[in-house]
Amino acid sequence: MGKKVALLVGVSNYHQQGLSALPSATKDARAMKQVLQHPDIGGFAETDITLLLNPTKDTMADAIDNLFANRSSEDLVLFYFSGHGAKDDNGNLYIAAPATRVSQNKRVLPQSAINASFIKDQMT
Repeated sequence: MGKKVALLVGVSNYHQQGLSALPSATKDARAMKQVLQHPDIGGFAETDITLLLNPTKDTMADAIDNLFANRSSEDLVLFYFSGHGAKDDNGNLYIAAPATRVSQNKRVLPQSAINASFIKDQMT
């Protein structure tokens, strides 16, 4: 097997109306790190796990890009997100960062969040 790497993101604090706080999201990400580091469960090295708590959209996008860059088919790559997801007017899914904005009809403003298609493209 190749290398084991993980990116764990927890977003609990949202600055805009329309996205409520999720106090458990950062706790979930921290707990996942402990599970992955446990030698009998995940067996991940601490240095191979990136934990981001309430990151900006740009920080999250850079970390997702770095997670999947230069990986081989032998590597085990895990992306974990705990936080809000939201759709735009066309039904496309986004993951929300703390400063993500939504319209009055609860639709995400695309420039303020990470498009799920970006994650899929990075994985590919």
